Amino acid sequence: MRELASYKARLEAEKELAGRCYLNSGLVFCTEIGGHIEPRNFDRKFKKILRKAQISNISLHGLRHTYPTMLFELKVEYMLRQYLMGHSNTSMTAHYTHISKEMKLEASEKLEETYGHSIQPHL
Repeated sequence: MRELASYKARLEAEKELAGRCYLNSGLVFCTEIGGHIEPRNFDRKFKKILRKAQISNISLHGLRHTYPTMLFELKVEYMLRQYLMGHSNTSMTAHYTHISKEMKLEASEKLEETYGHSIQPHL
């Protein structure tokens, strides 16, 4: 969150510095004058951010799946997950939410505790 707040402050400073030349495109990730970032340059910057956050081997799209999955693992209520993701319907949120190996094992253990035998989950 600190990084995002810092990034927002840098964007505002760049916008002020550019003055009338700033393209107010509404982009979150943009050039110093508000334009589109070349994909190759964005990829370099994204990888630098991941290294700084000590996160490896994930794509930007992968983060979009990780967030709702983590919320699901934390048992955050379904409608709240939908809201936090900005989805207009629950099927979209379900598409981005995945069931982890740990959750499958936990369900299997609960079955065993309740019924005296387990069902081996598909991992």
